[in-house]
Amino acid sequence: MKEAIITVRGKTTTIRYMVLDRHGLFYARVTWENGTETFFYKGMYGIKNRWENIGMPDDLIQTVSEIFNKETPVKDHVVNYWKMPPK
Repeated sequence: MKEAIITVRGKTTTIRYMVLDRHGLFYARVTWENGTETFFYKGMYGIKNRWENIGMPDDLIQTVSEIFNKETPVKDHVVNYWKMPPK
């Protein structure tokens, strides 16, 4: 995961993120300083270069979109989120 420091409305926080590609669906998995996770989806509402999540303020979306648009997405199947049970 990569890290970025963002400032929105005078508040600064550090996010850890990974930009992923799941068969053409581009999304970013973000972990905030407090440990919660959020997913942002590219083009969710038809605007190709915006990374959106329902209920997020526009200034935050613009800030993270600038960061995520610079990244090359990793194929989702390469990332191991969970251990597979033994066969």
